[in-house]
Amino acid sequence: MFLAATQFVGPAGAVEPESEADRDAEIIRRHDINKDGKLDENEIAAVKEQMLMDNLEKREAARARVKQRQESRLKEFDKNEDGKLDADEKAGMEHTLRARVEKRPRLLKILDTDGNGKLSDVEWTAGREKVIDRLQETRAEK
Repeated sequence: MFLAATQFVGPAGAVEPESEADRDAEIIRRHDINKDGKLDENEIAAVKEQMLMDNLEKREAARARVKQRQESRLKEFDKNEDGKLDADEKAGMEHTLRARVEKRPRLLKILDTDGNGKLSDVEWTAGREKVIDRLQETRAEK
């Protein structure tokens, strides 16, 4: 679970979502088989099926990324290579990851609730707990 709490220290550069109107127009463009400018019942069913499949694929890809990141963290911080993190290894990981977060302006802005440019112990713990809660919610949806 400790490794799961570090998942917000990942790659930057997420793309902002399109506007809702643009997304709707694209859905109609792609799925309006009879080209009447609207979606009939069959076309709507196809859209729903595609969205479900896309969502499942995104979830699986996200799970794979989480697993890879956890394995990467374990490999990076498991100094004695016993397949688990002891107290010293966890402390080292905590220190390193916290420093990485503080070097990422967008992430720091989210977690640094008092705006002083540093993460207090309270801010760091709260950020980790949010990630753990989000991961547990995702697992519950399975």
